[in-house]
Amino acid sequence: MYKAHNWQPIQVKNKINILFTVCFLFQTFNSFSQNLTQSPYSFFGVGDLQYIGSATLGNMGQVSQGFRRKYDLNILNPASYSALAQTNLEAGAMLNYGTLKSGSSTLNASLSGLTYFNFGTLISKKGIGIAFGAAPYSALGYDIRRTTVLKVDTFNAPEVKVNATTSQLGSGGLTRAFFGVGTKINKYLSAGVNVGYIFGQIDSRMIQTAPAQYYIFNWSAERKDNVNGFIIEYGFQSHFDSLNLSLPKYKTVIDSNGFEHKKLVRSHKNPISINAGLTFNAETNLTGNQRYSFRTLAIGGLDLGKDSIKTDETITGSVTIPFEIKYGIAITNNTNWTVAADFGTAAWSNYSSFGQNKGLQNSWHFNVGACWLPDIKEDSRNYFKRLEYRIGYRMEQTNLFIDNQSVNISSYHCGIGIPIAERDRYKKFSRVNVGFEYLTRGANTTLINEQFYKLTIGLVFSDKWFIKYKYD
Repeated sequence: MYKAHNWQPIQVKNKINILFTVCFLFQTFNSFSQNLTQSPYSFFGVGDLQYIGSATLGNMGQVSQGFRRKYDLNILNPASYSALAQTNLEAGAMLNYGTLKSGSSTLNASLSGLTYFNFGTLISKKGIGIAFGAAPYSALGYDIRRTTVLKVDTFNAPEVKVNATTSQLGSGGLTRAFFGVGTKINKYLSAGVNVGYIFGQIDSRMIQTAPAQYYIFNWSAERKDNVNGFIIEYGFQSHFDSLNLSLPKYKTVIDSNGFEHKKLVRSHKNPISINAGLTFNAETNLTGNQRYSFRTLAIGGLDLGKDSIKTDETITGSVTIPFEIKYGIAITNNTNWTVAADFGTAAWSNYSSFGQNKGLQNSWHFNVGACWLPDIKEDSRNYFKRLEYRIGYRMEQTNLFIDNQSVNISSYHCGIGIPIAERDRYKKFSRVNVGFEYLTRGANTTLINEQFYKLTIGLVFSDKWFIKYKYD
């Protein structure tokens, strides 16, 4: 009898094609972050901070710290990689529509873009998992305009006041690529680390224009900040699996008079998992160089330069990413349902860019979410019972403190996980995650109030890779 081990050719070829496609898209990520915001609030700091987690967790209010499942990749806590039972390849995109209101003025904004690519797998049966991927870290996209009064002296005439327009424009952003590893320390504790590389360019420009009839030269000041560097995030999870707890439930009983009614009784013991998580990163200085130029423009023109006062003056420095810590808990019942809550804070008051403190404040956020999968059985015939339903809420005090007012965020999340593969023991967790988010920012202030409606789509390909097949 002859026994051999071989790869299944078609499956391996398909998986390699998928991986090459993701690697190609990974290379183009630096441009995606430029199209993810149209908010004046992105003027501050490194821009609008982006959510880098998966659609699964995003639909649950962006909870992450205690979330730990065999078939879901949670890059927001690297300790969770030790729980992976099969390979996950995932990607996400979003479509965003909203309004920005300031006084009686209203501006509509619509955005779309790719949001993440991640790959994770278990490399040892002893509980060692790895992951890598990329996502936008921050994005800029603002166009702020105001009227400036200029005083112009004329020959043999009184001084003239001219209304000029000053525009501040911002674009670009930062991207985060990472590689992480997580391992089980013992039955109840796992640890992990993500090594991230943040890179990108932040472009800002200020332009002053005046009506051509006053013969005033316009001017433009441009600044380009190129930033790059490593940031290390450490993660821990304590996991207590299959705790047999008795949970209360309502049961129909018949009293002595023969009437039926509901009564709260203790159910049979259920396997409950309780996971607590913690991640943090130390304050990190990213390397940066800043190129600055100032020039006058032709009268009545914006593109034709007349004189360069300063051109491409390069300054080297650093951008400080502050200390951040997050912790949370998740309770799971045999993978059918999960409830979770997180809290986190970041010391943005220590932020600086090229030696300048931008006046940011410390931020904090609170997240709560839940998901429910009615029937996880492989032979489930009811398709709707194989869908996973998710809901969540997030509130955040952002790092913005403007005119003695904190700019806060409140967002509501919901979503559904739709199976896209055959119901076998490996591929049943491949799915499309569709979610909806309603977000408000600045509603608590007299500043700009933003309301956004976001549609998110995430693809998850979950399967057993690196399996050798036997035949006689």
